[in-house]
Amino acid sequence: MFNMALPHFSGPQSTAPQEHFSAFSMLGQMFGSSLITGLSRGHGAEKHHIRDGERTANESIQYPLQRVMDILKLYSLLLYGGVDINFKDPDGCSPLALAALHGHLALVKLLISLGACQLSCDRFRRRPIANAAFQGHHGIEDYLLKELKEFPHFYPKLTIQADIQWMLLYAAERGDELRVKCLVSIGADVNFQFDVDGCTPLYGAVVFAPYPLDVVKLLLELGANPNIGTSYFIDRAMQRDESYHLLLQLLQSGAEFAGQVVTEAIKLQKSAELRLLVQHGAKLYSRNWNNEKPIFRRALESSCEEIRNVILERGFTLETPDPDSRFGRHPLERVRRNR
Repeated sequence: MFNMALPHFSGPQSTAPQEHFSAFSMLGQMFGSSLITGLSRGHGAEKHHIRDGERTANESIQYPLQRVMDILKLYSLLLYGGVDINFKDPDGCSPLALAALHGHLALVKLLISLGACQLSCDRFRRRPIANAAFQGHHGIEDYLLKELKEFPHFYPKLTIQADIQWMLLYAAERGDELRVKCLVSIGADVNFQFDVDGCTPLYGAVVFAPYPLDVVKLLLELGANPNIGTSYFIDRAMQRDESYHLLLQLLQSGAEFAGQVVTEAIKLQKSAELRLLVQHGAKLYSRNWNNEKPIFRRALESSCEEIRNVILERGFTLETPDPDSRFGRHPLERVRRNR
């Protein structure tokens, strides 16, 4: 493929010549930065520079990166010229991570054959397989996962499981139902929480999936709990085009919600969603932490007649007394509690 004879190193157990891994040497840093820069610039990234020891030259990389074959030829020359293949850019991305992110399967295989580290994390704590999953490069995901499983003494079971969880998260965010089913079938946990922001696959599907309803249904059927992870993310469902059916699915599965989601329904003038929330026990006397008015009064002052009707049907009017507590208790309720 590369019009040159390439030595082969069979995975993490192999030992390549020392010159191929001259970590942090001037040549290694220069070539490592060039390798990363080439991958980034080939996909519309901002201007990068060659790093040469402590000095950064104000000149951009000039190689043409339009054709994959040219890229692979160039990188093969760099790799076999003494480059540190685990060199990281300022975001903590290694060449393997960027190759996985941009879908270069042949380059991924080359880097793995040279001993590139799959445990390398970027500043968001993502490993290369997560970068491939983010873009839906299933071929690279499966290849990297197979490589991990072939060296269980080198890649612990917990590491493999964590990578599978990243794959599930990004499959949910893409709305890829088949991939979700496949990953759950091999042990992915639908209620796994990611340390980065506490989100779960269900949260990712609700917030990011292009058409979230079907994948949300699937995750709930597979046992996803709508009340773990990022607190009360049900309010994010209100912002989707399929908001009513999303809310219905989440509420039927026992999702809890705060006043923010009710306020969001009023703000977006979604009367059907507001009625659904009221039917599931929305506290109309409550106030949001940054709002002086109780929710029922906000609704009654809405310019949307249907929103006002939902509240009027519950017996509220503009003359209804405001609660005397930010915690949503009516004055009469407070008196009853004191008795």
